[in-house]
Amino acid sequence: MPRINLLPWREQERKVRRREFMVALGGAAFAAVIFVLGGKLLYSSWIDSQNAKNNLLKKEIVKLDAQIADIQDLENRKQRLVARMEIIENCSASGPRSCICSTNS
Repeated sequence: MPRINLLPWREQERKVRRREFMVALGGAAFAAVIFVLGGKLLYSSWIDSQNAKNNLLKKEIVKLDAQIADIQDLENRKQRLVARMEIIENCSASGPRSCICSTNS
């Protein structure tokens, strides 16, 4: 019976499998890097978008705070005018000699 040496064939097959494994491993590593970078870009764009929205809201809040301050100032003026009107009405209702009205304040 002749003896056939299969060791070179097996060694060559191992080299081919090892090369295929390394190519697959490199492809998987490349895919993982692309996936991670894609996720980072996606989250970064979401964060930038949210920051832009937050900045817009902060600007609008500042505008609304200014409007609220104006409204409160107008309310204070209104209260002072109403108080003056009541003083004037009381003075005019009781007669010109019964009270001395001072509307300078």
